[in-house]
Amino acid sequence: MPWTQTLRPSRRSLLTGAAGVAGGALLAGCSDGSGSSDADTGVPLERRMREAAVRDSERLLERYDATAAAHPDLAARLAPLRGAVAEHTGALAVANPVITGPSVSFLRSVGSDGRNRR
Repeated sequence: MPWTQTLRPSRRSLLTGAAGVAGGALLAGCSDGSGSSDADTGVPLERRMREAAVRDSERLLERYDATAAAHPDLAARLAPLRGAVAEHTGALAVANPVITGPSVSFLRSVGSDGRNRR
């Protein structure tokens, strides 16, 4: 009986192919041009990043509070960490106050004299 080689791909070629497909999917997902830019949203990138950081820090403060409530023995150890996060949140929030009330797009469409700019 003659020996025949099976036509199975090697593990290395499978991994290389999978990496190529994943890389291609990432490139295709990143290059579709549908991402929002500062011109599209009207809000500068720095402001959006600050607002996201404030939201994340507020969530972290909530988690510190919940952990301290659930585990009172840890409250003293968590207090300095929670204090640092609270200080960080306060500094970011003061540096870029969030507008409450009318939306940013509404404020841009109406001038300071109250007339519609559209």
